[in-house]
Amino acid sequence: MLVSWLLFPLLLLALCLGCGALVRRLAGLDLPAPLLAPVGFTVLVLVGEMASIGSDLAPLAAPAAVVLALVGFLLGRGRVGWWEKTAALAALAVFAVYAAPIVFTGEPTFAGYIKLDDTATWLALTDRVAAHGRDLAGLAPSTYEATLKFNLGSGYPIGAFAPLAIGSRLLSRDPAWVFQPYLATMAALLALCLYQLTEGLVRRRSLRAATAFLAAQPALLFGYYLWGGVKEIATALLLALIAALIPAAVARERLPWRQALPLALAASATLAVLTAAGAALWLLPMLALGLLALVLRRGAATALGRLALVAAVTALVTLPWLIDAGLLPRESSALTDPGELGNLIGPLKIWQGVGIWPAGDFRVDPANTFATVAFIALALLAAAFGLQAIWRRRSLGAAAFVAGLLAGAAVLVLVGSPWVSGKALATCSAAVVFTACLGATVLWERGRRVEGGVLLGLIALGVLWSNALAYREEFPAPFHRLSELERIGDEIDGQGPTLMTEYEPYGVRHFLRDAEPEGASELRRRQVPLRSGQTLEAGATADIDEFALDGLLPYKTLVLRRSPLASRPPLPFQLRETEPDYEVWQAGSTPAPLAHLELGEPLDPIATPSCASIEELAETPGAIHLAASLRPTAVVIPLGTLSLPASWKPGGGGSYASPSSDGTADGSFTVPRAGTYAVWVGGSTRGQVATEVDGQEVGSEGPALDHAGEYRELGAAKLPAGPHSIALTYSSQSPLAPGGGGERFPLGPLVVSPATAAQAQVEVVDLARAGTLCGRPLDWVEALPY
Repeated sequence: MLVSWLLFPLLLLALCLGCGALVRRLAGLDLPAPLLAPVGFTVLVLVGEMASIGSDLAPLAAPAAVVLALVGFLLGRGRVGWWEKTAALAALAVFAVYAAPIVFTGEPTFAGYIKLDDTATWLALTDRVAAHGRDLAGLAPSTYEATLKFNLGSGYPIGAFAPLAIGSRLLSRDPAWVFQPYLATMAALLALCLYQLTEGLVRRRSLRAATAFLAAQPALLFGYYLWGGVKEIATALLLALIAALIPAAVARERLPWRQALPLALAASATLAVLTAAGAALWLLPMLALGLLALVLRRGAATALGRLALVAAVTALVTLPWLIDAGLLPRESSALTDPGELGNLIGPLKIWQGVGIWPAGDFRVDPANTFATVAFIALALLAAAFGLQAIWRRRSLGAAAFVAGLLAGAAVLVLVGSPWVSGKALATCSAAVVFTACLGATVLWERGRRVEGGVLLGLIALGVLWSNALAYREEFPAPFHRLSELERIGDEIDGQGPTLMTEYEPYGVRHFLRDAEPEGASELRRRQVPLRSGQTLEAGATADIDEFALDGLLPYKTLVLRRSPLASRPPLPFQLRETEPDYEVWQAGSTPAPLAHLELGEPLDPIATPSCASIEELAETPGAIHLAASLRPTAVVIPLGTLSLPASWKPGGGGSYASPSSDGTADGSFTVPRAGTYAVWVGGSTRGQVATEVDGQEVGSEGPALDHAGEYRELGAAKLPAGPHSIALTYSSQSPLAPGGGGERFPLGPLVVSPATAAQAQVEVVDLARAGTLCGRPLDWVEALPY
């Protein structure tokens, strides 16, 4: 937690301040203190982009950023005002708001797990760019390689990931554990730019800080943050910075080329984050407004000259990496297809761009419609006063920011897909809240303190209420399970190809990247057919025994989720290690089976083969022995068979139940023989689950999110043969806990099992004794050529 939420942000801030001081010295400008770190951020973006041109340059990005920052500190010593106190406090407050949903989980994890898997792709891109740039040479076919090829091969912009890559490499920290702090740091830098944009509009520093604090966290932008929306926050930050830099470029009598450097760097960084076409939609309205102001003030000739100068410096900085990445990415139907929703339920409402939406999930309508409409109406009323103030004060920076974001978002909403439109609304919502807060603060300073105070207070209430609900319904990733995958990835480095049969994009796209990982239901290069001949549908999970033998044999390593109902992998695979959540199996020198007889069903891996099927297997040409996987039968307890609290709704044919309130489900089960039995539960939980057997607590687990079809082990107990009572208790989290107030997930079934696949025994018999396997409960049987 200290590395993720303290050292990383401080390191990133130090790099940004040092690089900003260097730009300030090179440009010969008196950059306002609030803009120093945001300008330095553009340097980190561009250093990473420049280094991505070649695999030899990529590892130099991090040391180059350190050198530039150190030079900036040395040159700026005694000459640079490093920060403005009130602006810094506003930025720190914004950082705290963005940090809260993760920090209060107590784990250095990230948000958006099982809700949207884009962060898995962002981590893959970050790691690859940091080590090799855009170069994909030498990558063996895998889900990781296919993910990179799909994105980097299509010219996907990577500028937003460059500072993350630099910071994570300097701290030797996997980018997964500093991803959310990185987004929070960008939000804090956005607050600094917004604070600067209020200059000349609001005199009182406390009111400027309040405006920046609220405008940096509109509900929709905060909601996308909890989805891993790196580009939305980066875009809002860079556009606010450009707007804050435009007034100085217009006001100066002369603009030498070096004084155009900060604006050119910001424009170049925007191109790196969005590509040329995407950046143009946002930048052109802003630059057009600045150009118009320059024409009115200095004349057309001067205006065109300065435009040409800024364009030339921007091109000088941009073209080397932009040509390498591709001036325009390949077209994608996701950008313009009116039916492309991505992970949305339906198109977002245009009113969500106002920045107030009191619903835990921004994809759904708020429960309190009247309050929502009232808050949005008041915010729009305040925004009208804000626009009036911008016009009366002729505030070019604020005008450029508002006009640029609203115009860019309008175009994307009109021509883009609902998925793209949602992102545009999230980005522009910062401008709407900024304008509304500006209107309220201007009213206050004009002496209308009651009206201004009430408006500002209600805007704050609407924004903070919306974000508090989102905080309560966030989807934190399971840190311990994913860090386990990180350790496994280090241990099996170079020992691929590797297969995961569960849907876990963070495993195959990132943590297992050096072991040629493939997910059976993910983007992949090899087909992994099921016994039916079909392939697993996207996002699904299947037991290893559901796959055809020929599809498994090309893999050297299997990373399988532990489960009480999982089959043992085929005989060539031997157990290498068992972790709390995963088993690692690897193929040795054992020859492949000639045939494999699969037995059992998803809820029971054990079945009794007929004598005819055993005889047919024994007649396999070349067979010398038969091998059978033996394991005790697990007891599956559908939650619908238990006595459920009245508020728990059974589903799935009684297999599971949805606990809509705290309570205990109880019932009974029978074990055939004495032994140690582990109790497992399927499904995700936002609260605590605990189980008792015969009145004694067996174990409990805190909140954990999971994909469908997976189980968690709660604990184990020694049980005599015969009947036993069992109880499952669900307890909600504290009302202040992040992620504790969202939808309740289906829970169940319960499974009482004496063993997992790791404890399964293999019995080998010669063909003369093949009949001894008839009529016995088995996991599978194989014909061996030895």
